[in-house]
Amino acid sequence: MITALVYVFIGFAAAALSGLAKGSMRRLIVAGALGILIAWAAFPFSRAVGFLSREQIDPTQFGLTTAFPLFWLVPLISVAALGLAHRGGALSGLGGLAAGLVTLLVSLAWVAKGAQVARVEPQIGWMEALAGTLLAALFVIIGNNLPRYRVPLIGAGILLGLFSFGWLKSEKGHTYFPSVQGYYKFLAPAGQGVEQELVDQYNAGLEALNAQRKEIDLPPLKPIASITGIQSGRIPREVAEQQTHDLTQR
Repeated sequence: MITALVYVFIGFAAAALSGLAKGSMRRLIVAGALGILIAWAAFPFSRAVGFLSREQIDPTQFGLTTAFPLFWLVPLISVAALGLAHRGGALSGLGGLAAGLVTLLVSLAWVAKGAQVARVEPQIGWMEALAGTLLAALFVIIGNNLPRYRVPLIGAGILLGLFSFGWLKSEKGHTYFPSVQGYYKFLAPAGQGVEQELVDQYNAGLEALNAQRKEIDLPPLKPIASITGIQSGRIPREVAEQQTHDLTQR
């Protein structure tokens, strides 16, 4: 939460300095809205931990929309701000302000929810498709700047994009780039009763865990009544193997 407030302060400072320098507020709004959209889709926002440290993932706001649908407001208001920015005037300023406030309030609402259990849903084929699309787009851009070779370059780009997608999605592609398969992950609600099951399994294994902690001179852990009492990295294996994660905000 403190980090979010720091970014807000930096944003207000940048806007104030740009205004004093008589800079283009329209460009600032466009840049800010585009930055929000990019961060929403591509920047890690939260943290989810599993039974093992390698199961930790850092989902984006887009990846959290299944767990917290209010995150859909962020791109909607940002696109609206982009549309209003071209009109100029006070309306564009209000659009930029609304985009920033909605992003901040939705983010703080998510952080205020605290820890919860979520189910991991890898999105198969997304990164392969993105790589192929970017490769094709590169050739299209080059072709548009070279009218004489436009058609062959665009055709080559489309073919290379399709080939890239097919190869990356193949078994050989996954051998060379194993992290591409299911790279983008969504976190969805784990279902009714899962949190209580997790709490019960944690408490059931507490006696054995405290016996191990006693041998290495660590203080015993107490039983918990809710998911928020589970420390990161102490999720029972049985629940973690069902692809559930303890979701904690950083």
